[in-house]
Amino acid sequence: EGGGAVALNDGDIRVTDADGTTIQSATVVLANPLDGASEILTINATLATGFGITAVVAGDGHSISLSGTASHAAYQAVLGTVRYNNASLDPDTSDRTIDFAVNDGVLDSNVATATVTVDAVNQAPVVDLDFDDSSAGGLDAAATFCAQHAPVAIGGPDIDVTDVDGTTL
Repeated sequence: EGGGAVALNDGDIRVTDADGTTIQSATVVLANPLDGASEILTINATLATGFGITAVVAGDGHSISLSGTASHAAYQAVLGTVRYNNASLDPDTSDRTIDFAVNDGVLDSNVATATVTVDAVNQAPVVDLDFDDSSAGGLDAAATFCAQHAPVAIGGPDIDVTDVDGTTL
């Protein structure tokens, strides 16, 4: 949560094919996107293009398709740029599974799986005394009190208390 995109390998990704020197395609799939549109996979498409590989990220960001004949090293380099990001302020903390597979034009490879652990951060609640910015603007409110007069409300009916982590404080 709030940590930005993370790499899905530690730099030692390996693509091999015992009976060939090239790969034709690859897929990367976020198998369990528990936070929906807040979760995406990204890839360095510029690097892919440089190797003659076309990278297509699905509209929902949950899968990547690579196509184009290229060396094992080229696919390794491109697959090594895949990143996972979750922009949710209150993410589901279940592990995410991202599956990688390549194809040599005849056969699919095994499926290699990256597991991402999602850690939630407890965000501080927010008190806004002027939610609609009718008196002072921002989170604060303005009031004037005169001695020996009736009490004055500090905030009006537009006070707002929020906590992105939950519905109770």
